[in-house]
Amino acid sequence: PSVMEGGQISGNSHRYIHVKTDVLDIVIDTQGGSIVQANLLKYPQQASDPNSQPFQLLSKNPENYYVAQSGLAGAERQRLQYRSAQTNHNLGPEQSELHVNLICTSCGNVAIQKQFVFKRNDYLVPINYQIGNHSNSLWKGQLYTQFQQKKRIPARSLFNISSYTGGAIST
Repeated sequence: PSVMEGGQISGNSHRYIHVKTDVLDIVIDTQGGSIVQANLLKYPQQASDPNSQPFQLLSKNPENYYVAQSGLAGAERQRLQYRSAQTNHNLGPEQSELHVNLICTSCGNVAIQKQFVFKRNDYLVPINYQIGNHSNSLWKGQLYTQFQQKKRIPARSLFNISSYTGGAIST
């Protein structure tokens, strides 16, 4: 089953943060702060039917698992656990920008905030980190970003043609 069912977050609902803008419908997992679902609201799933469901770019569904992971890895190399003040965020009609702040709850004496920045009519989602070391020891961390995909191998066909699913970079 998908993370979002009928527009609602299923399963452990406090674990997921739902963000909706004018062009994106996104779900963020507070375990690691990864984007585990992304729907492109202005692009229909079926090009021939503009009223079809929005195109789903990222998904935690085991049949089509493709998520965007990013974070800070400390010495323990574990995924950080975050919390948010609310589980639903919407870019209002009067807003040009929406900030979604996640606060690390598993960081001990180091305060880490992961901030997603959503802008009107923009598909780019910048991520900012604020780190405060409140201990007497040096904290070392490393930034990581990756797309994780678990592709189900389809049954072989006569032509064995598949589409490209992966990242693209533009400058």
